[in-house]
Amino acid sequence: FSVSPTLVNQNLNIYSQSDDKVNHVVITSLSSEKLIDIYSEAIQNVDVSNLVPGIYFVKIDSGKSSSIHKIIKI
Repeated sequence: FSVSPTLVNQNLNIYSQSDDKVNHVVITSLSSEKLIDIYSEAIQNVDVSNLVPGIYFVKIDSGKSSSIHKIIKI
C-alpha cells in the first residue's frame, strides 16, 4: 500500500499495488491516540482536514496484509 501526499492538508489518497482492497484505516498521533478509525469495503481516500498540523501514523489493512505510513498534516 502507499499513501499520497505525505504532506497532506485535506484528503489523503490510499493506493493498493495489488488486488487487495483496503477495508480498515486507522490514523494515530505520535502518542498512539486513535484519531480516525474507518471500516469500509474499499477505502480510497480519507478526509484529514479536521486534524491539527503535526505528524501522524496511518495504518492500512486489507485483511490479507497491512502497512504503516507516516504523514505530516500541514
